[in-house]
Amino acid sequence: MSTHRLHILVIHNPVAGWRRRGKLRRVVRYLRLAGARVTELETEAPGDATGKARAAEDFDVIVVAGGDGTVNEVINGLGENSLPVAFIPLGTTNVLAWELGLPRSPHALARVILEGRTRRVFPGIVNGRRFVLMVGVGLDAWAVERVHLGLKRYLGRLAYVGAVFSFSFLGTFRYGPYRVRANGEEFEATSVVVTRSRRYAGPFVIAPEADLGERFLTVVAVNLRGFANVVRYGAAVAFGRLDSLPDVKVVRATRVTVTGPEGDPVQGDGDLFERVPFKVSVDDKPIHLIVPGRQ
Repeated sequence: MSTHRLHILVIHNPVAGWRRRGKLRRVVRYLRLAGARVTELETEAPGDATGKARAAEDFDVIVVAGGDGTVNEVINGLGENSLPVAFIPLGTTNVLAWELGLPRSPHALARVILEGRTRRVFPGIVNGRRFVLMVGVGLDAWAVERVHLGLKRYLGRLAYVGAVFSFSFLGTFRYGPYRVRANGEEFEATSVVVTRSRRYAGPFVIAPEADLGERFLTVVAVNLRGFANVVRYGAAVAFGRLDSLPDVKVVRATRVTVTGPEGDPVQGDGDLFERVPFKVSVDDKPIHLIVPGRQ
């Protein structure tokens, strides 16, 4: 691809990427040195990235500089003829960066934006809203709701660990239960993740058969109660053995409905944006993500 005419829109979430502004500046500098035109827009409030993506005209590429939640906002602003989307990971967990095999160095990221290939990805849809990676209810959603934004900025993913393992949290957490209906099968769980992604919370694999490019969902349903079982669950996630636990059910589905305590939080791509009950399906309209060429 010739880059001297390439016009790139960078949508930057300054909250998600406040510690990594230098990385963004270096990527933009490499893009401009390569001859690309770069327009930078900062988001000013939650949901702002959606509006900026929806209004994007006369660009060749949208680059999201932030976390997984900022990517989520951007894909919800893409129109019928959506532009390809690249990702500069600046957030807390950056699951999408792990899933796509993105490099870490600013120079390598710039090369992916300029020279990478596009990968067709089918987003999930939860109650009418798109998501790229996953939605979850139960333990992880409550942790996302309770984590302090200031701690998240300074401690990263450790802030979520602290939220989950705090005695005040585990002492009051009611463990659902949630009723799951997936392709006609019904079962109960204390925590549920409906994912399009293999990975969870960064590099950890919880759904080995999941594929962003295929039109199916993977339901990971957990039945656990008490501190010891939460520790066991966390260790299984860390070692990629979650699906081997006897109280974990993994189901492939095209449509999923989750009911339970009404109003319980639902996290999607690492941010809160829904409440129980919710329905999940796969969008029949793909988006196109820019990934390294050798995948």
